[in-house]
Amino acid sequence: MTALTKPVTRELGYLVRDRGKTRPMMATMTASGIEFRAKGTRTSFLLPWGAAYVRSAQLAAAAKAAEKKQLRGRQSRRKETAPRGAAALRKPAAAGPG
Repeated sequence: MTALTKPVTRELGYLVRDRGKTRPMMATMTASGIEFRAKGTRTSFLLPWGAAYVRSAQLAAAAKAAEKKQLRGRQSRRKETAPRGAAALRKPAAAGPG
């Protein structure tokens, strides 16, 4: 993998509203983190690498928990509709003549 030895700036395909104008977002990867800014402005916001990692791990864990909770809710609804106990194991009585 290539080491990040000098800053690399790219224009992202994401628009932001800044100072009354809609501008493309710029991202600069540096050794300390990612700097975000609106194109044509000097104000930038630094997101340190450690904070980016921790936040992405939190989002992934929250998404996994939400998926698990949703799946668990579906299973509990299925269980409520299924017959329970000995009544579920009995065979239906055969209909006799008459």
